[in-house]
Amino acid sequence: MAALRVSVGGWNGEFYGMTGLSRLQPGYYGDLQRYPFHNAAKGGLSWSGNGRGCNTLKGWFVVDSVSYSLGQMTAIDLRFEQHCEGGAAAQRGVIHWVKQGATRLTSHQSTLTPAPPSSRVLSAPPENSISCSADSAVSVETSPPDPVSR
Repeated sequence: MAALRVSVGGWNGEFYGMTGLSRLQPGYYGDLQRYPFHNAAKGGLSWSGNGRGCNTLKGWFVVDSVSYSLGQMTAIDLRFEQHCEGGAAAQRGVIHWVKQGATRLTSHQSTLTPAPPSSRVLSAPPENSISCSADSAVSVETSPPDPVSR
């Protein structure tokens, strides 16, 4: 299942690719609805926490880059936008995560470079943003459980 689940500072993000993908790949995932009530043929997303969330949403996410080693995700750069209850206001965010101790091939170099010593999750722009230092507790699941088995 092509999915990513992120938890940090009381916030939770769930990003699901469309049916048929075994793992997230770089690209645009659009016309999405709230996970787990989404159209599996398109994918789904949800960003919520600290008493805030959407009953219904429309949105998208873009995987700018992703790295795998031995079938396990080791790094991802992802941007997203969601609109709650059909509103025009948007929640936007950026996730940058590198598994501690992993190496990653950067898009500008042809050699492997060491990853930063800690994982980070950052959101932007300034309004509605979440910002966590490298010392913050970050939990990333790259294979969330099937929603039917919950």
